Amino acid sequence: MSGKALLVSTNYASGDEFPIGSTVVKYVFADESGNEATCNFTVIVNSIDTTAPDVACIENITVNTGRYTGRNTSIEFLQPSATDISGTALLVSNNYGSGDEFPVGSTVVEYVFADESGNQATCNFTITINTYSFRDPVGLENGTIPDSSLTASSAWTKSKNCLPERARLHLVEERIGEDWFCGAWATAKIDSNPWIQVDLLTKYRIGGVSTQGRQRGFQWVTAYKINCSIDGITFDTVQDILTNPATEKVFVGNNDSSTVMYNALPQPKVCRYVRLLPVGWLGHISLRMELYGEPPVMDPAWVCMSSKCYRVDEKQRSWQDAHSFCRNLSTITTITGFKKPSLLFVDTDEYVDFLSRMGFNIHIDFWINCNDMLNEGDFICEVDGAGTRETTTYWYPGEPNGRPDYDEDCVKVSGWTAGHWVDVMCTRSYFTVCQILL
Repeated sequence: MSGKALLVSTNYASGDEFPIGSTVVKYVFADESGNEATCNFTVIVNSIDTTAPDVACIENITVNTGRYTGRNTSIEFLQPSATDISGTALLVSNNYGSGDEFPVGSTVVEYVFADESGNQATCNFTITINTYSFRDPVGLENGTIPDSSLTASSAWTKSKNCLPERARLHLVEERIGEDWFCGAWATAKIDSNPWIQVDLLTKYRIGGVSTQGRQRGFQWVTAYKINCSIDGITFDTVQDILTNPATEKVFVGNNDSSTVMYNALPQPKVCRYVRLLPVGWLGHISLRMELYGEPPVMDPAWVCMSSKCYRVDEKQRSWQDAHSFCRNLSTITTITGFKKPSLLFVDTDEYVDFLSRMGFNIHIDFWINCNDMLNEGDFICEVDGAGTRETTTYWYPGEPNGRPDYDEDCVKVSGWTAGHWVDVMCTRSYFTVCQILL
């Protein structure tokens, strides 16, 4: 009636931006007397939403639980979430949730989110359960394992050499002379039964494997199995003892060429030969690897004391047969690398301690690793299987006597000489003691 009505308020104006969906627009008018009237109407924005939700994923989780107990492990984690331009992003599915139990090894957890238009986004992360505390590498990466210990079903040798010995963790492509060598082992173009094998030279208790793809190459192994052998002839495949004991365990491999992917075995396996069998790959079968395990499994015949381990064989032999017996024993791995057993070398104090701790009669005679076969009177003594020589001698008074009517080219040690040395004929028979230095 006053003739004037003014706009008091509005939540949207012409030209403003509206979200997808329905929005109520409100206009409020008033006259000079304060009387108000309201206008409400709805703006509906129908649009084709092609933008997927924005997911806040989480980092991979690794848990070391100690020794294998046969039980799965409950893991709690901050669950992934998502937002969307439409204002709504709902969790559609997930295969695991916080607080669920996880088996030993690596498990890929997947969360899928969707908005009102059906656009989906996925979050994947890995939860790895290690069941034992040891993670000591056996020596592929640092070169302790020699090239000759790595063999394979085949190898790519066209243009570049992708030989088995290139399967060392973090190894990079390089040029040596006129030849190029790959940053990984790779199979030949056709290989229907691919595998790569490591001879550890002695028995190990293997607990885990790490793999990488090929450096400077879009190639990696996505899944594999593991075989284990003591003799290199009969192989056992690692079983999936936690989730399906009747099946062979398939380990999750890599999803790029550089990231190191570690997998723990469901339980440790005693092996000398470890064979990895790719069952899935991207681009081409190529990998770098490292094995992890406890200190080597010693033959129970070996007895270790401070800086040495001894193996006594009570069969009496000539010096040459005793020397060969020790040299032909399997290589032993120590904290300082691979060691070849050798015939005993002891000084007088060590001999007495050795006899007492081993519980032997003090009058037993043993060969030691000394002889003058090359040059009469010039005794050469070796303290290990690598041929390291020792110049300090521990002769019994009057020895070596070098009697002219005998070829006394070898050396024994016995209790009646209080651990001192005596030169004797090499064809005589005495007990054999082998040793390795720790």
